[in-house]
Amino acid sequence: SKEESNISNSYRIHYNKFYNEIKKAKNLTQLLYILEKYLWCVPVYDKDGIHDVSIFEHFLNSAAIALCLYDQYEKGYLTEMDIDNIYENEKEQFILINGDVSGIQDFIMNVSSKGAAKSLKSHSVYISLITDIVVNYIIDSLDLKDGNLLYNGGGNFFILAPKHLEKKVEEVKKDILFKLLTAHDGDLYFAIDYIYLTTKDFIDFPYQWQKAVEKTNIQKYSKWKEIEDR
Repeated sequence: SKEESNISNSYRIHYNKFYNEIKKAKNLTQLLYILEKYLWCVPVYDKDGIHDVSIFEHFLNSAAIALCLYDQYEKGYLTEMDIDNIYENEKEQFILINGDVSGIQDFIMNVSSKGAAKSLKSHSVYISLITDIVVNYIIDSLDLKDGNLLYNGGGNFFILAPKHLEKKVEEVKKDILFKLLTAHDGDLYFAIDYIYLTTKDFIDFPYQWQKAVEKTNIQKYSKWKEIEDR
């Protein structure tokens, strides 16, 4: 049909632009953003005909899983036997880290009436920037890749990391909270926690995602206890 022909032509033009630009990528970070630029709007086709997930999100999640499994294998926590039985393996190989900034509303709304619009916008931008800083600090401190970051937006983030980094995550978490407390006198708090995952858990990943959120929310009821002995 004419509609199918138009869609096919649109995909061809889109692909050509993608192909020409991806050749210019000089590192993994550039590659990631080019993939996002062109593939966020291209749906994954599956046998059920459900097209509500983009190829980029599919690639990103697959890359994060692969990065973690490779790291676990390199450190000796994942054996060849485990890999041969990867779809049924029940060993915990991952940690899904969730961070959620608390106190956003009070922080953003704490402005004088004079120049309120500009102040509100600047406070909102600041929340976004500080979340980016926290995310990048975690990724750098754990020696992870950009592909380990599954989501970052609205003061909330998810990072998939190999389980052997659990102790390091706790150290980094305390360091972040100490710096945040020093800088903002407790007005802003990042609730950060994580859950363990096996390879089988990705079958129902939205459920695991929600579990991580619920566990992180509990941290908001006992703010700063992580650094009370520091």
